[in-house]
Amino acid sequence: MSMVLTKVPPFHYIHVLDTNIQIVKMIEGPISYLVKEHEKIVIQPTRMHVIQNNEYCIIESPVIRDQDKKTVLVDKYGQAKLKHGSREIRFESGEPFPLYPGESMIGKISPLTVILNNEAIVIKALVDFLDTETSKLISAGDEWLMYGPATYKPRVEEHVKEIRKAFILKPHNALKIMATNDFKDKVYKQQRKSGDEWLMTVEGPYILDAYEKLVEIVEPYVLDDNNSIHVVANRKFTDMNGVERKKGDKWLLTKQDTTLFIPQPSVTVERIVPVTVLTQLNYVIITDPYDEETGAPLLGEKKIVRGPKNFFQKPGETLSNIESTYILEPEDAVYVKVLEEFEESVRSGNTLKNVTRKSGTKYLVYGPCEYVPPLTVQVLKKTKAIISNEQFGIYIFDLMPALNVFIILLIFYLIFKFFF
Repeated sequence: MSMVLTKVPPFHYIHVLDTNIQIVKMIEGPISYLVKEHEKIVIQPTRMHVIQNNEYCIIESPVIRDQDKKTVLVDKYGQAKLKHGSREIRFESGEPFPLYPGESMIGKISPLTVILNNEAIVIKALVDFLDTETSKLISAGDEWLMYGPATYKPRVEEHVKEIRKAFILKPHNALKIMATNDFKDKVYKQQRKSGDEWLMTVEGPYILDAYEKLVEIVEPYVLDDNNSIHVVANRKFTDMNGVERKKGDKWLLTKQDTTLFIPQPSVTVERIVPVTVLTQLNYVIITDPYDEETGAPLLGEKKIVRGPKNFFQKPGETLSNIESTYILEPEDAVYVKVLEEFEESVRSGNTLKNVTRKSGTKYLVYGPCEYVPPLTVQVLKKTKAIISNEQFGIYIFDLMPALNVFIILLIFYLIFKFFF
């Protein structure tokens, strides 16, 4: 085999294999290299790599250099020594560089990560190492933030997990945050345990810490004359009014408590409650009314609320539709049926007397009056007098058809007898 002359331009290099001893050496240009019979070019003339001031690259199995980092160490065969299994990150050095035999570039030359204002990157340690800038021992798995504006220069011991942008907190808004690890938060300086939740309410830009996770952005509830809220406790705590709440407790919040309510992680807003408006001629029936003393609904009970009144439905209560009071004229009456025995006061002339109403009985409630049926009766119908004489105060109501016919015939008989 004849020898071959290979020309290597400036800032280029080749790899030459010595087939006798199976050693590969690197030749830098400019040079006209005469390839001997026992040699073989394994990498043809290749341009050296240039890294600009805003770039970097990762080298697998880099060469070993002396203490001044300039001279490459070689073994007894003249081959460059390598850090096998290691990686090296190279930045701008001012000079192009070749890759020695055994070295390889992972990926391509990449731009450095630029961290803008109100941004940060989350960095995770891959191995234990000593941070030379802070003289702090970093353990594998540790995470921390690097804030912008800055340019991040990567290290082989670190890994960039993500870029985080700042949330801009407006007045009366909050961030609900959950801890993903045990740490001390940077704003309130409180020790947090993994799984803890709290609100971040300081106005302005806020970047989540490495061990913080956003649960939700919390908007305030506006409480006024028309709206209130039902809240339920997620755990035992003492509320803003000093009342101790147990898990599962429910209560009503109105504007008398606060006009703007930002729910803490210890509570959940169950529903928004609009105001119930009753005029003077309205009433409503509340099922399972709320007991202020026990703080719980009275199951199975009912209560009538008459107007005029504005109120908010309390937790556990069920409201019927708003009903209108029966306005009875003198010729009007309401026919009702007793569901449960009770006593009521009935006016007889100028006196009141107590009357016991037995279950199942039916009776008429006469006008003129405003009538709200008690819980113990059922309204069957509203009726008008079939014969009325306002001058003499005589009103005859349609109760039983046969009886009505008899009364009408009797009246005609009396009229015929006295006037004819």
